[in-house]
Amino acid sequence: MNSFVRIAIRCVVGPIGAVLAHRRHYRLLFVIGVASTVGVWTDATAKTKHRVHRATHAASQVATIAPAAAGSIFCDYSLWSHVYAGDPRRFSRPQDRLKVIQDCVSVTGTIESARAEKDGDFHIRLRLDPQYSSMVNAKNKSGQHSALVVEPVCMNTVKQKDTLAEHVCDGFSQHVYTPNMLGSRVHITGAYVTDMEHGWTEIHPVTSITIE
Repeated sequence: MNSFVRIAIRCVVGPIGAVLAHRRHYRLLFVIGVASTVGVWTDATAKTKHRVHRATHAASQVATIAPAAAGSIFCDYSLWSHVYAGDPRRFSRPQDRLKVIQDCVSVTGTIESARAEKDGDFHIRLRLDPQYSSMVNAKNKSGQHSALVVEPVCMNTVKQKDTLAEHVCDGFSQHVYTPNMLGSRVHITGAYVTDMEHGWTEIHPVTSITIE
């Protein structure tokens, strides 16, 4: 092959080879770009799904604590001034000893027992109707026979030292529970709390108790 032919081949093949090389280069860049985009989209989708799952789980936990049917607005919040705080080394106010889950609820159930306590309150065990069964916890089940505790305040003679020292029942007496309610199905309204000394849930203080 003479020199003229070799030069002609280079002139033709050279640009074609460059074009093909460029095409392979752009094709590689395109593939890399698509893979990156898919990876970012997949990662974002996975994170979004993970966030939604966690939010839904948290919402369901809250929903099982106090059913919507228990919601109420008819509570006497002044009753907190007649609830004693307790041990000052642990609690600075009544709401520290009785941790509020929901400010105001209304439930129905049957009163199984009631006894006067030294702090002036009644300690009532309420067998909740099925729609409110999620409002009791493990401590209610083990320590209160699965009943919700209900405590009207300042209904009896106060004998407990810390309650006497705080003067929360001085000049005040509540009248929401009567002995004829024992064994009756009742409607109860008050603050839904966790007793931090015992661990079980209660309605305390109690705004009202009426026979259904």
